[in-house]
Amino acid sequence: MKILVVNKFYWPKGGSERVMFDLSEAYAAAGHTVVPFAMQSPDNVPTGWEDRFAPAVRYEGVRGLGAARAAVHAVYSRPAKRAIQALLQSEKPDVAHLHNFHHQLSPSIVDALRDAGVPTVFTLHDYKAVCPNYLLYTQGAPCERCLGGRYHHAVVHRCVRGSWGASAVAAVEMTVHRKRRTLERG
Repeated sequence: MKILVVNKFYWPKGGSERVMFDLSEAYAAAGHTVVPFAMQSPDNVPTGWEDRFAPAVRYEGVRGLGAARAAVHAVYSRPAKRAIQALLQSEKPDVAHLHNFHHQLSPSIVDALRDAGVPTVFTLHDYKAVCPNYLLYTQGAPCERCLGGRYHHAVVHRCVRGSWGASAVAAVEMTVHRKRRTLERG
């Protein structure tokens, strides 16, 4: 079986990446072909697939028009969608296993997978599916204000990096994909 493994980072940045790498090794040990997809980065673990990865995206220190472009990209990345479409067309995976893909790759990749008819499994490593800041925690306490799609609370409380702008982008991203039912259609 050919398994497409998707994560925005392809280096051991944190726990979700460690899980992704461990599962990829287990898939390969069981005789499956593993095809990774992430964003390009000099930090990536070497693989034969780097040239097929989505363009690198950085959000830190972006200002002005660049910030507006970055916000649109976080909600829906056409470059990431095009990159995964090309990979899907050439490799024709049997299944895709998604890990963390929000912001840098964006839920646009879910549309590409659905359009290509690739069955998809999504491992939740955090609360991003229901919380703009991934944590269900803000201002020093547990928080469930955004549950049920009330993402404006993230903006009011500046839940993402203490920033009104970053919180607004995350709230818009979640609102768009909740209304489109992106994660439910994958």
